[in-house]
Amino acid sequence: MNYEEALAYYPAVVASRDVAAFVAPVAEAGPDKAESILWAAWQTVVASADERLVPLVAGVRRHLPELPLFGAAMQAAWDEPPAGEAWTRLNAFAARLTPDVADFLRLGLLTIGSALETFADPAAQVPAAVEWFHHAGPPLLAATLHGRTYVSRLGELAVAAGVAAPGFSVPRWVFWRTRMAALADQGFRPARDGVRFMKRYDRQIAAAHL
Repeated sequence: MNYEEALAYYPAVVASRDVAAFVAPVAEAGPDKAESILWAAWQTVVASADERLVPLVAGVRRHLPELPLFGAAMQAAWDEPPAGEAWTRLNAFAARLTPDVADFLRLGLLTIGSALETFADPAAQVPAAVEWFHHAGPPLLAATLHGRTYVSRLGELAVAAGVAAPGFSVPRWVFWRTRMAALADQGFRPARDGVRFMKRYDRQIAAAHL
């Protein structure tokens, strides 16, 4: 099976969430062909990503523990993100995978930063960010309390508010919480959901912010 054949093969496999059919071509291919097959497979997953595909990826991981090329395919989606509901679904998918199946906290940080730290349209960006607080709150909190660092840029609104560390930090979380509440007060419904999810962690953040 070559790359083009894999692109034709995998949509039905992904739609059926058939783990055995997903991994079989990779297992049968030689090392020189497995990479192109996997790239086509993960591109198909990412293109149709939603929360229903989490069990598929978890099942594939039992056969391919390192999930080769999956991270690269996900990064490519963040480099050229889809619009609208597809972007929200993709972030919900990534958040559901984190951290038990795959760790995409860095991508979550990019999404949240774009949504809450820039002048980007809230209607286009905030729903995707809210998915992280909904589905990956505990790992986001842990990364924040431990100051997990990544090479990333702070958005201009965070910089103006005095946030200094570009990775996860308590001051950055406090800024996110404040910004989410401000959007909620403006009547933006997804932000109201975001505030509700973030409230779960107010006590831990307040204790660390002292």
